[in-house]
Amino acid sequence: MQQLRVSPEFVVMLPLNERLELGKFAVTLIDANHCPGSVLFLFETPRQRILHTGDFRASPAHITHPSIRNKHIDSLYLDTTYLSPKYAFPHQADVVDACAEVCHKLTHDGDFARRVMSRKSEGNQGLMKKLLASITKQDVAVGKWLIIVGTYSIGKERMAIGIAKKIGAKIFAPPNKRRIYTCLQDPVLDALLTSDPLEGQVHLVSLQEIRPDTLSAYLDHFKPHYSSIVGFRPTGWTYKPPVARGATPKATPSVETVINTWHSPFSESDMVPSRGSTETVMYYDIPYSEHSSFRDLTCFCTSLQIGRVIPTVNVGTQASRDQMRVWFDKWGTERRRLGLRKVADGQTRW
Repeated sequence: MQQLRVSPEFVVMLPLNERLELGKFAVTLIDANHCPGSVLFLFETPRQRILHTGDFRASPAHITHPSIRNKHIDSLYLDTTYLSPKYAFPHQADVVDACAEVCHKLTHDGDFARRVMSRKSEGNQGLMKKLLASITKQDVAVGKWLIIVGTYSIGKERMAIGIAKKIGAKIFAPPNKRRIYTCLQDPVLDALLTSDPLEGQVHLVSLQEIRPDTLSAYLDHFKPHYSSIVGFRPTGWTYKPPVARGATPKATPSVETVINTWHSPFSESDMVPSRGSTETVMYYDIPYSEHSSFRDLTCFCTSLQIGRVIPTVNVGTQASRDQMRVWFDKWGTERRRLGLRKVADGQTRW
C-alpha cells in the first residue's frame, strides 16, 4: 500500500501456512525464502494441485512443509531465473559468513587490505590461502572502514544483518528504505537500524551504486569519520563456476553429479576484490542470491512429486524453453529411476 499507493480497501491480508477455502478451490501461502513477504501459492481443487513458486530460493523446508510433503503436484510453475548448470552458486549462509569475516578482518587487522590486494595481483589461490592463514588474531589500530551493501528496494537485508552482527555495528538506511523496513516488522532488523550515517558503519545503498568510482565519492561525504570503504554487490549473476567444472560444460552433467558434487563451498578465502579496487576503496562481486541456484532447483524438483513443470522466467525464446525442457525431463527420469530424493524434518541444506 505504501509503495504502490493501493487503497487499503482493495488489499486483503492472507495468513501464512493456513489453508483458505475460497469457493471451489483452496489456497495456502508458504514462505518463499526470498525477499520479505514473498510466498509460494499452493492452489488445490478436488481434481488438481497447482504450486506457483513466484521468485523463491528452494530449500528443504519447502519439501517438508505439511501442505506439500508427500503430495502430488499436478502443475509446478517454477522460478527458472538461474536454470543453467553454470549457476550452481553457494549457499546463502556461507556467502554471508564469508563477507562478515572479511569485514571483521578489515576492521581489526591493519594489514589485511594490503595482503588482500597482494593476493589479487598474484592471482595464485595457493598463495591466497597461505596469506589468510597467516593473519594474526590480535587486534591492531586501523582506520575506520565504511561498509556498503547493495540492495534492491527490498531484499539482501540478510547480508547487512550478518555483517553488522559480526562486527557489532549499526545499519544505516536512507529514509525511503526505513519507511519500507518499518512495514516488515522485523525485530532483528529494527534493532540494528539507525538514521545516523555516522553511527551506522554498515550502509544500505542501491545495487547499481556498487562501483569503485561511486564508492570513492560516497566515502568523501563521510571523511574523516571513515577513512576507507568496502562495498559488496550481492547477486547470483556474478558467480563463476570452478575451473574444473567449466563455465559452459561440453557435456551435460548428470543429475547425480549436480546433487552430489556441486556443493560450491564458499568462504572468505574464495573472495578476491573486483577490478578497480584499492587498499582503501574495495568492492566485491558476491555470488549471493535470493533466487534458487541451479543445484537448489535440481534438488527441489527431484524431491517433489510433479506432473509437469511450467517455467516462469527466461521463456522468451524457443531455444531457451528447449534448454530448460532438457532438465525438466532429466529430473523426471531421475525421479522414476530412483524415487524421490529423501528430505528430513529440520534439514536446512540440500
